[in-house]
Amino acid sequence: MIFGVRPAHFRLSPFKFSSVIFEPSESFQLKHIAFGIAASSTLWHARKEYLQLWWRRGDTRGAVWLDKQVTTTGDENFLPDIHISQDTSKFPYRNLDGDQSAIRISRIVSETLRMGLEDVRRFVMGDDDTVFIVENLVRNMLFSYGMAFGDGGFAVSYPLAVELEKMQDRCLQRYPGYYGSDDRMHACMSELNVPVTKEPGFQQVGFNHITTL
Repeated sequence: MIFGVRPAHFRLSPFKFSSVIFEPSESFQLKHIAFGIAASSTLWHARKEYLQLWWRRGDTRGAVWLDKQVTTTGDENFLPDIHISQDTSKFPYRNLDGDQSAIRISRIVSETLRMGLEDVRRFVMGDDDTVFIVENLVRNMLFSYGMAFGDGGFAVSYPLAVELEKMQDRCLQRYPGYYGSDDRMHACMSELNVPVTKEPGFQQVGFNHITTL
């Protein structure tokens, strides 16, 4: 997999690489995917470099969800539209080892659904330092990895996103002691009696140093 050539002086902090595979379908296309990207205003100007590696303005659809407004520059024209998440301070959060932002992030699928994008079949959630290989979202390939790791992103079908949006805010009130967004999403989906479907194509590779590809 090729990211493209970057100048020798180009440097980024460690990032996560995610490759996602869905069921083969001749009619399934990139336009059927809506991305919800969780981002932080304090890290935006550094993390947006990752989005530039894979986002295709006009082909990929979705939004970046920030906690508050940021000062924008011209390069945002090539990135997803920036949206501000709703205030989640009303939700209880009692995990001393985590951060209240986990609640905001767990609601991004529902907030992306409310954008009303047409003909969406899958919602793909990722962090602002996750790099997606978008071709693998619509191509039936076989990988040797048999499990997924946290922070590599996840996908939610449109019908499930609709049901989740209806009850998620009530559900979040019931799990104030949970740590992050992933376990909150899992808890709410469990209340809907929806099990996790393991997709072997979900992979994560962490790059802690500059890697030449």
